[in-house]
Amino acid sequence: MASIKAAVELDQCIPALRWDARVVVEGDLATFRIDGETVELSGTSPELIKTIAAAADGTKSIRAIADQLGSRDHVVGAVVKALIEAGIAVDLASRSDNDLDPRQFTSICRRLFGSWKYRLFSHPLWELLRSGEATKAQFTGWLIETYHFIEGVNDRLALSIAECADHRIKPLFIRHYFEEYDHSHFFISALRALGYDAALVESTRPLPSTMAVLNHMRNCARRGPLEYAVSSAFLESAGAERASGLTFLERVREHYAPDRPRVIQPLIEHVKLDEAYGHNQMLELVCDKMPRIPRERASEALGLCALFIETLELWSTDIVRYYGAPAAGPRIGAALQRPLRMGKGNGSNGSVLR
Repeated sequence: MASIKAAVELDQCIPALRWDARVVVEGDLATFRIDGETVELSGTSPELIKTIAAAADGTKSIRAIADQLGSRDHVVGAVVKALIEAGIAVDLASRSDNDLDPRQFTSICRRLFGSWKYRLFSHPLWELLRSGEATKAQFTGWLIETYHFIEGVNDRLALSIAECADHRIKPLFIRHYFEEYDHSHFFISALRALGYDAALVESTRPLPSTMAVLNHMRNCARRGPLEYAVSSAFLESAGAERASGLTFLERVREHYAPDRPRVIQPLIEHVKLDEAYGHNQMLELVCDKMPRIPRERASEALGLCALFIETLELWSTDIVRYYGAPAAGPRIGAALQRPLRMGKGNGSNGSVLR
């Protein structure tokens, strides 16, 4: 537990709270949660600490924050100093180098991804699926909505190629798309094993939150290749994360398809194929093509990824609510007609008709 003491001279400091920090007031403490860890601050009113932290948005000096809140400079300075020392905030005025080394940036991303994934997969949807408490309709709905997201690669990754003006990076996206464009057939296979006809699955309408997830990725693609690569990288897994994902799928199989291995096996094959393609290294490949990354752009890319996680949380909530309702079932609507695409898939001639 860190105690707030007298501040050094920080009058020129421009503090910026890390946007992934969460703070709650618990008794006499202001408790911050960040990177999967907890930091407790004391020494003054916890409500004041929370208010000062919220005002540290990277646009105001300590004096300006004190004037805004009607607090004393030295009190605000002491709180800011404690936040900076705890790694909860940074001083933008002290940044002499405006660029990041690409490897430094990917290291930051990987460090953040771990705590962000813990946050996302602590959502009730994943806990319900893991424990077997989700209804069969919620399990099926999760498969259907994930099918729509994976099929949406043709709307999001294709756009990232079209929008990418960097000739060094575009070939990476093209290759990724070539390897990924038909992976929705894994989920078609899983749903077929549950008794759902492929044509029925393809005619379902995604939930609005599923479209929100896809639209967010399309927005990232329009912003630039780095912005898209960061949010896309969050979805990939490797090492311990991959092992955890496979364990999760095994738990799901035990609960929802103990006698039908063909329901979960395609999902396992999907995870392993992505690993074989090396998609978990896509972010590093993209960043290696960028000599330096401006801090403002790096911050924007991470901010978009944080928003992506919030969107995925809302998506998870939507699945629990919609498919958890009485008599819930797939949303049947007019099928979206897409052109015939040649390659591996669920068509009898090796093609996929969407």
